[in-house]
Amino acid sequence: MATVIAKNILDRAATILQDTTGTRWPQDELLSWLNDAQREVVLLRPDACAVNEAIPVSAGISRQTLPAAAL
Repeated sequence: MATVIAKNILDRAATILQDTTGTRWPQDELLSWLNDAQREVVLLRPDACAVNEAIPVSAGISRQTLPAAAL
Protein backbone atom coordinates (compact mmCIF):
# COMPACT_ATOMS: atom_id res chain seq x y z
CA MET A 1 0.00 0.00 0.00
CA ALA A 2 1.34 3.41 -0.90
CA THR A 3 2.17 5.76 1.92
CA VAL A 4 -0.53 8.38 2.33
CA ILE A 5 0.70 11.70 3.65
CA ALA A 6 -1.38 14.56 4.98
CA LYS A 7 -0.84 16.69 1.87
CA ASN A 8 -2.35 14.00 -0.36
CA ILE A 9 -5.39 13.73 1.91
CA LEU A 10 -5.80 17.52 2.04
CA ASP A 11 -5.48 17.79 -1.75
CA ARG A 12 -8.17 15.13 -2.19
CA ALA A 13 -10.41 16.90 0.32
CA ALA A 14 -9.95 20.21 -1.51
CA THR A 15 -10.96 18.50 -4.76
CA ILE A 16 -14.08 17.03 -3.17
CA LEU A 17 -14.91 20.42 -1.64
CA GLN A 18 -14.38 22.01 -5.07
CA ASP A 19 -11.93 24.45 -3.49
CA THR A 20 -8.52 23.57 -4.95
CA THR A 21 -7.35 27.18 -4.56
CA GLY A 22 -8.02 27.18 -0.80
CA THR A 23 -10.38 30.13 -0.97
CA ARG A 24 -13.05 28.84 1.41
CA TRP A 25 -11.04 26.18 3.27
CA PRO A 26 -7.34 27.04 3.63
CA GLN A 27 -4.85 24.17 4.02
CA ASP A 28 -4.25 24.93 7.72
CA GLU A 29 -7.97 24.64 8.45
CA LEU A 30 -8.22 21.35 6.56
CA LEU A 31 -5.17 20.11 8.48
CA SER A 32 -6.92 20.93 11.76
CA TRP A 33 -9.89 18.83 10.65
CA LEU A 34 -7.60 15.97 9.66
CA ASN A 35 -5.87 16.10 13.06
CA ASP A 36 -9.26 16.04 14.80
CA ALA A 37 -10.31 13.02 12.73
CA GLN A 38 -7.13 11.12 13.56
CA ARG A 39 -7.56 11.87 17.27
CA GLU A 40 -11.15 10.57 17.20
CA VAL A 41 -10.11 7.37 15.41
CA VAL A 42 -7.50 6.64 18.07
CA LEU A 43 -9.97 7.39 20.88
CA LEU A 44 -12.41 4.88 19.40
CA ARG A 45 -9.78 2.36 18.28
CA PRO A 46 -6.56 2.62 20.35
CA ASP A 47 -5.04 -0.18 18.26
CA ALA A 48 -5.03 2.25 15.31
CA CYS A 49 -1.99 3.88 16.88
CA ALA A 50 -0.23 0.84 18.33
CA VAL A 51 3.40 0.96 19.38
CA ASN A 52 5.40 -2.20 19.93
CA GLU A 53 8.14 -1.86 22.51
CA ALA A 54 10.04 -4.02 24.94
CA ILE A 55 8.84 -3.94 28.52
CA PRO A 56 11.31 -4.84 31.26
CA VAL A 57 10.09 -7.72 33.42
CA SER A 58 11.07 -8.79 36.91
CA ALA A 59 12.79 -12.15 37.20
CA GLY A 60 11.01 -14.83 39.21
CA ILE A 61 7.62 -13.09 39.15
CA SER A 62 4.96 -14.79 37.05
CA ARG A 63 2.43 -11.95 37.26
CA GLN A 64 3.83 -8.74 35.78
CA THR A 65 2.27 -5.28 35.63
CA LEU A 66 2.04 -3.16 32.50
CA PRO A 67 3.10 0.48 32.38
CA ALA A 68 0.25 2.98 32.80
CA ALA A 69 0.13 3.82 29.09
CA ALA A 70 -0.03 0.17 27.97
CA LEU A 71 -3.18 -1.65 26.89
